[in-house]
Formats: sequence, structure tokens, C-alpha cells
Amino acid sequence: MTTWSWCEWAESNNLNEYAKLVAEADLTSFVEGSETPLTLFAPSNEAVCAVAHKLPGDMQLLRELVCVHITMGSLRYAHGRSALHRTCKTRLIYRVLCVQS
Repeated sequence: MTTWSWCEWAESNNLNEYAKLVAEADLTSFVEGSETPLTLFAPSNEAVCAVAHKLPGDMQLLRELVCVHITMGSLRYAHGRSALHRTCKTRLIYRVLCVQS
């Protein structure tokens, strides 16, 4: 059985800067191992890079910032302008909405 990797999937969908923040906040295992569907409001690579100089250096503050972009449950495609999804080994659907300004 192939193990699903949030970071690899995010990178293949041009969301690797946000995936790095998830990893820095030590939330990768939470995202990959959640038994509840999650919706991640993942900013584009460009958006993360534009505010990189303003990101908190404190781990707890970074975790809080990243968690603001994660919600329990799965939103329907109609709720976002674009959606990428991946069904992982537990048959949960991860929806990532790319919000562009």
C-alpha cells in the first residue's frame, strides 16, 4: 500500500510553500493522519512568499496562523472558486481551496 504524503501532494499542486509552513508548525502528521476530513485553505506559493518576512518566528504563533487555514470537515466544490482534492488511504477527502487575490 502506498503511503500518501501531504507535502509531496502539495508540492505537485504548486502549494509547496504552504506545505513548508505546515511542516515548520509541526502539523504534517496531523494533516496526513486525521481521521476526520479536513479542509485546508492553502495560500498560493506567491502569497506565502509575499508575506514571508512577516511570518512569526515563534513556533506557537506559527502553529496558530497555520491552524487558521485548517478546518474540520469537507466543503463542497461550490463553496470555493477552485478545489483540488486527494483521496488518501483512509478514504477521506482532503479539499484544498486555492484562494487568489
